[in-house]
Amino acid sequence: MLWVDSGRKLWSQVDPAGGKSCQSCHAQARTLGVAAAHYPRYSPVAGHVINLEQQINRCRSDHMKASPWAYESEELLALTSFLSHLARGSAIDVAIDGNAAGSFERGRQFFYRRRGQLNISCANCHEQHAGGRLHGETISQGQINGFPIYRQLWQTLGSTGATRLCARNPTLLARRSTLTSNCMSAGAAGD
Repeated sequence: MLWVDSGRKLWSQVDPAGGKSCQSCHAQARTLGVAAAHYPRYSPVAGHVINLEQQINRCRSDHMKASPWAYESEELLALTSFLSHLARGSAIDVAIDGNAAGSFERGRQFFYRRRGQLNISCANCHEQHAGGRLHGETISQGQINGFPIYRQLWQTLGSTGATRLCARNPTLLARRSTLTSNCMSAGAAGD
């Protein structure tokens, strides 16, 4: 809840660059209470599917005239946590058709593609063993609505970006070495 509280403060904090805050455009945070339940989604402006973090940064740069926050930064994780907290209990409403269909299909193929020394896929754990335990962590159903998440071994909050980035970046993997590194050592996360 520390990040939710930090995100709540960031919501109304005016950025000096443009003299605006999130609250300047969106008024009360609860007006965006279900926003997190609609991401990832296709963005006509970007021309591809974006996640909530990318939308936050788009708002910062385009509307607040502020610098985007670095991916996995404390600020971006905090505001994402706050918005996700507001959406708790809301039905997930992510479009997987139309312009988003290609991204969804690539994600589906990645999720089911077997790889690594043990020839396993993401689905082998996140579908067949969801709710089970792996090195003290509960195996999720692999759904994006549980992020950002605090992991004991990370000793901080991380987003789905941390999981994706860890699979391809050994330096980040050394810092964020929980589920992703467990999967990589089992031969699942890397290509």
